[in-house]
Order: sequence, then structure tokens, then C-alpha cells
Amino acid sequence: MKQFVGILMALLLLMGCVCLADTGLPPYTYTGSDPVEGAAAEYAITFGDQFLKEEGMATIPAPVIHKTEEVDADHLRVYTTLWVFNYQLKGSVLECISGGEFPGILTLVQKDGKWVAENWEQAGDGSEYGKDIERFSKGDPDLKEAYFGASDAMAEPTQGIRTNFIRDYVSTNGLSAEAYQDYGWEPVRLQ
Repeated sequence: MKQFVGILMALLLLMGCVCLADTGLPPYTYTGSDPVEGAAAEYAITFGDQFLKEEGMATIPAPVIHKTEEVDADHLRVYTTLWVFNYQLKGSVLECISGGEFPGILTLVQKDGKWVAENWEQAGDGSEYGKDIERFSKGDPDLKEAYFGASDAMAEPTQGIRTNFIRDYVSTNGLSAEAYQDYGWEPVRLQ
């Protein structure tokens, strides 16, 4: 009888540990209806590994699409600033632990009725950044302004797109998050 009680206690303790274990956040999946935005979001996710990662975190993109051009029936050129952020859930707040901006031109191709990334040309760093934005814009002042305007994650349009992507992620996965927060900034409410 003592052995049975000991085994039962060990099983109960093990079950309690398993129930309390943090399985982390689910991976991001695009749930929107825009196939171009979806392809850009899926591609942006690939940049998340370049930044600080921690167990249980999720990478959530925020693709800012500036302009789309049809190259041919099976190819699109997307002028975009791809943002990606890594989050951990702390209480009811998704805390951003890392992330960054990637302005560039994404070429998409139709495969099996779906747009997927075929090529990526990214703006360089430092002095190359502005030169590449000029080159991407090809003299279009609105496109140039859109690229430079999307470089601030806490300003529109980037913040609104980011908030919408996080809101969709939280809703789709039934999470308890009510806000997200960057280090040193006030939380941004999701409601």
C-alpha cells in the first residue's frame, strides 16, 4: 500500500509540473485575406532569427506595403518595409524583446495559386540606406516618403499595422494579452 501511495504521489507531482510548464506562445500564422500582404508577412518572419530569441517567444511581422507593380501575370514587385518583432507574454502584455526593420523590394511569384517570395533586395546600412531608398523609389517622391515614413515603428503607418497584426495574432490564438510594449515605452492597448 505504501508503494502505491508513493507512486500515486509521484504521478500527481509529475502531472502538476507538466500542467504548470510554460509551453510558450504559438507560432505566428497569417490569417488575413490579402494574398500579397500574407506573402510579405510570411517572408518577414524569416528575419526574426537575426534577433535576440528566448524560449517561449513568438515572432510577429508588420509588413508595410508601399506600392505593388505587376511584372507579368505570374510576378509582382512589392515595394515594402518589412518589420519583424519577437515577443514574450508577461501577464497580459506582449513584451517586445527584439526586432527590426528591413526596407526593400520583394518579388513574388504565383505558385499553386498562391503568392510566394522569389527574390528580396534589401536596403543597405549606414550611408547605403538612403542611397538604396532613392534607387528603389526611382524618382517617385511619394514612394520615397513612404519608405522613410515607415522607418519609425512608433509612428503611422507602421504602428497601426503592427497593432493590427498583434491584435489578429492574439485573437486567432485566444491569448489573454491586452497590450504590447517596447522596452522603455508605455504599453500600447490592443482594444
